[in-house]
Amino acid sequence: MLKFILISIISYLLGVFSVILFSIMGISSKCSRNEENKKDWLNYGQDAYNELERLENERNKK
Repeated sequence: MLKFILISIISYLLGVFSVILFSIMGISSKCSRNEENKKDWLNYGQDAYNELERLENERNKK
């Protein structure tokens, strides 16, 4: 009987812990998305592509 009580208490605590953990993760990801939208991110891939295109056009003009 004591074994079942301990198992139920441990299960309850793990359930509560997992709900708290997933709630924190959800709040954290929501905050991260908000921060990404606020910042003016530089697109380095597009900048590099534009620079390569410019260099190729200069090379073709010669």
